[in-house]
Amino acid sequence: MRIRYIAIACAALMAATPAYSDDITGSELYRRCETPRGSSEYTWCTGYAMGFLSRYREVCKLEKEPAMEATQARSIVEKYLRDHPGQLNENAGVIVGRAFHEVLGCPKKDWKNRI
Repeated sequence: MRIRYIAIACAALMAATPAYSDDITGSELYRRCETPRGSSEYTWCTGYAMGFLSRYREVCKLEKEPAMEATQARSIVEKYLRDHPGQLNENAGVIVGRAFHEVLGCPKKDWKNRI
């Protein structure tokens, strides 16, 4: 039964994912993150945050501990978007990088060029 829900969530993510993630602005990401829990848009936002977090940790050589749940990653992104409305016209990936950098830091000086 759980596998069925995972399959449905994956299908929803694929359907909601634009062809190029570079085209997503902070405004679009914020709109998706503000949707009700359980909606495909909410799930998309959570997946976007977790995917970015995975790459951020890899580039910054951050340990996976302490573990971060998907809802925590999404909350970090959503809070940053809410607290920085002047950045909403920028690329969502750049904004999400700033959000995680603010919370997690990154010892690599050139992290922006590697994500």
